[in-house]
Amino acid sequence: MDLANYKMEWPRERLTVRCFAHDIMNYRYHWHPDEYELNILLHGSQEYCRGTQNVVLEEDDVLLTPPGVGHASFGQQANTTAIVLHFSATAIRPLLKKGGVYHFPSCLSNAGTHTEERYRHIRFYASQIFMLMQQNSPYAIELTGTERGKIKGNLYELDYAKHYERVKEKELPADTVKLIYEHGEREIPAGQFFNGNPDYELGKFERFEAVPNDPDALQSLLQEERRSREQLPPGDFKAHIAALRDGLIETEARRIVREMKRHDTPNSPNKTHFMVELSPAFMQLAATKDTDRLFSMLPYKTLAFSKIEGRHGTYALIDKGRTGTGR
Repeated sequence: MDLANYKMEWPRERLTVRCFAHDIMNYRYHWHPDEYELNILLHGSQEYCRGTQNVVLEEDDVLLTPPGVGHASFGQQANTTAIVLHFSATAIRPLLKKGGVYHFPSCLSNAGTHTEERYRHIRFYASQIFMLMQQNSPYAIELTGTERGKIKGNLYELDYAKHYERVKEKELPADTVKLIYEHGEREIPAGQFFNGNPDYELGKFERFEAVPNDPDALQSLLQEERRSREQLPPGDFKAHIAALRDGLIETEARRIVREMKRHDTPNSPNKTHFMVELSPAFMQLAATKDTDRLFSMLPYKTLAFSKIEGRHGTYALIDKGRTGTGR
């Protein structure tokens, strides 16, 4: 079960990064033709098959699987959780001979090595990527029903640091895991291995749930959270979206001004203009009215947004002789 699922793309570099945080169940043997897979175990125990190699990963262990190499895994106990990053092979292709794939054969830690500096660095940068991706999805959604064929609900803006601390503060002990099958369910102690295979009597395995030691305490906590949400003042959704868009435009304008100031001499191909590329992420989201608004916010006497032959993207261009006060 995915706890989080994010994706970022850089089309010009043909680079894609996908990031998952999920419970480890059973994953059949598969491979990724043009992606590396980085697996970092956060909790529990995971059996992992990579090519012809079988290993057991424990907490904080790191394993990298190259493109085209078959792999499979399953959790050896309940609540086994991992962060997994997929990133395009194009990220390191410029460092290799044409058609080459580097296999990173030593990128596999164990209990004796996972505290080494190289693996600490990998975990640190993976967490930074994960946090960056989270910032693009800072909402929780509550579905409340349907009306005239439309789904209705509430949207809550999240502060992830505060949200994490609150979840940690309010957590309840759960020493039992409920295994839910197609035709029934059964319970096992938390920490006991289960593999998610079909049960002879109960049929196909569907999911598992942690059972709190004190169900009444869980209900009380859920009611408390519901009451706290009900006390929140209603927001104006259209105004919120408009504010987000205004903030996006202002951030891009500040970035362009900052980048322009870094150039002491014209940097266009023919050396007649100062130029800065408009952020590809901004351009993917921006409508024509947004680029018009961005144009009006930039403090230059001469300014043009234009494509440049032989290059990807759109650029802000300023005549080298008339830069105004902003550069």
